[in-house]
Formats: sequence, structure tokens, C-alpha cells
Amino acid sequence: MNVKLDIKEFLQQQTNAVVVDVLPRSSFRTGHIPGAINLPVHELRERVSDVIPGLNVSIIVYCANVTCPLGGEAVSLLGELGYSQVAHFRGGLEEWVSLGHSLVSEVAPETMPTASERLLQLVDTLSIEQWVVLWFSMVLVCGCVYWISNWTSFPGLQQNDKPLSASLQGLVDCLYFSVVTATTLGYGDITPVTSWARLLAAAEAIGGMVVVGAMISRLLSAQQEKLLRDTHNLAFNERLGRMQTSLHLLIAEFQDMESQHAERKVDQTRLQLRLSSGATILVRDLRIVRELLHDRGYQADEMSLELLLVTLNSALHAYLDVLSICQASQHRVTIQLGAIVSEICSECMPAGFSEEVRGLIRRTELLGQRIRQTSARP
Repeated sequence: MNVKLDIKEFLQQQTNAVVVDVLPRSSFRTGHIPGAINLPVHELRERVSDVIPGLNVSIIVYCANVTCPLGGEAVSLLGELGYSQVAHFRGGLEEWVSLGHSLVSEVAPETMPTASERLLQLVDTLSIEQWVVLWFSMVLVCGCVYWISNWTSFPGLQQNDKPLSASLQGLVDCLYFSVVTATTLGYGDITPVTSWARLLAAAEAIGGMVVVGAMISRLLSAQQEKLLRDTHNLAFNERLGRMQTSLHLLIAEFQDMESQHAERKVDQTRLQLRLSSGATILVRDLRIVRELLHDRGYQADEMSLELLLVTLNSALHAYLDVLSICQASQHRVTIQLGAIVSEICSECMPAGFSEEVRGLIRRTELLGQRIRQTSARP
């Protein structure tokens, strides 16, 4: 059985079948249909017999959406491997979520933060400018409270054993006292004389220390974040550079194989060994590119992505040229390479890529199809 299911049919058969998510692991960890297991397309051939031992077991596979080709490829591959009860939920994650169903995430649940952790979160939440505004607001409010008390029968501050006046000069003196208290300088020329004024002065001194400490912590945190960001960008760009170098070396290696074969300077067995070795390295680089495109935690700029994909396409072209002259191309690494390329498809990628990048991804996908066709020839 090889059928296509709509959402109603999927819900009816879900409990009696093994539901298989064929998207990459990073996508599965982010969110998947409840009860589904993860078998990425490129791992199906090696792992499916261990995970689903019975060939007559009912299986439902799904991908990202209707246009994602991975689900159809998984159905075909499972059929080739002898599984007779395979269905395809074509709507996939997109239709499941659009109808209000929830996804399961493998992200660890958050624990309740402690008081100290909440304080640290507050420090990180407010900007430096907001902390400065908070400090000045505290000083201004406390100063005005001291000044207003001068209009009552219980003034809170004294200078030279005399209460401060309720005039404008008294307001300036109260603000001065509030500043030296918040900064914990405490010159002593103006003193609180009532219980409430002393409590307010103590609270203001503590609040001033907390706010100043938070500002210093935020400044250091901002600097550290900048250093970490610069370090990450440096490491990421270095990684992209290594990939570019690796792909260029592979292009030169494949071109050398093609040249030596044309001049009959290498026998078929040696060519196969070199081709298998080069393809293994290409598989490694393809996995990195696949994770780079699926995981938006990596913020590569569009120009770097375009350059990387152009180089990748050139490497795949060079590999395909050598593969086309290779008489015995039925080796596992070539099939694995084609499967990984199939996951680098424009319809499976997250939103946000430019049309130029998506065009290069589509070219990569077409090259993957040609590689699979060539490797499957008799």
C-alpha cells in the first residue's frame, strides 16, 4: 500500500501506525507531531530495519509541507526496502500546525528561576540608559519627599540643628542630600532627624548601591556579549573559509581524476578509491551546509551563503563529471551524498533567504537528483 493521506485520514490512522518524521534532526528537535519518530531520509536505508523491523508494519511519513519532496522520496525508498504498508501525510508540519494542533519539542522544560536568577534577568532586561533613568528618578522622588516634609510639622532633614526651609533653596538642599545619600557619600552636613527620614535615607542608599552595581554589571555584560559575538563571528567566518578551501581542493581533485582518466593515466580501481575518498569529504561538507541552512541560529550574510553555494555547486558538478565516467558507481557513499543533497531543497528551508540564495539551493537540489540518477545506473 502506498497512499496519500489528508489530515482527517491521518488522524484516523495515526494511532495504529508508526509515524515517521523524515526531516533533519535539528527540525525534529525544534518541533514534531506527537508520537513521531525521526528517520531523516539519508539515514533511512541504514536505520529503518533497526527501528521498524516488520515489513508489514503500517507506516506514515511526513515532511515540512505539500511541496517538500523528502516525504515522497522516503515513501519510494521504503517501498524499495520491502515495506508494503506505507502512507504519506502530504500536508506535513505546515498543515498540522495550521489546523491548531500542537507540536512536541525536545527542548528541556524551563525550571522556575530563583530570586537571584530573577534579579540577573532584570539586570539583563534593562538597558544602561534605563538604569540611569531609574537612578535619577529615585534621587528626584526621594528629594521631593524630603522637601515636601518641610511643609509639615515633621520635617525630616536638618542643617546646623535647624529644619530645612520649604523654599526653592530648601528643594535644592533636599536634592543635594538625596544625591549624596544615593551615592553613599554621606557628607553629614545635612542629617535625617525623624524615623521615617532615616528609613528612607537607608533605603535610598541601598537602592543607589543596587542600581549602580547593576549599571556596572550591565556595562561589563554588554562588553562581554560584544567580545563573544566577535569571537563567534570570527570562528564562524573561519569555518566558512575552511569549507571554501575544502571545496576548492575537492574541485581540483575531481578535475584531476577526470583529466587522468581521459589520458588513461589511472586505472578504474584506483579511480574508484579516489572518488570514494573525495565523496566522503564532500558528504562531510554537505552535512555542514545542510545544518547551516536549516538552523537559523547561524547568521551568515547573504553574500557568504551565495559564495558557499556557488562553490558547492561547482564541487558537485566536478564530482558528477567524474561519476559519469566511473563504471562501477554503486557504492554507499555516493547514495548517501545524493540523499543529503536532497535535504538541501528550497521548499524545506526556513523563511528569510533571498531569491538568489533559493535559486542556488534549487540548483543544488537538481544536481543531487542527477547524482542519484547516475549512481543508480546499472
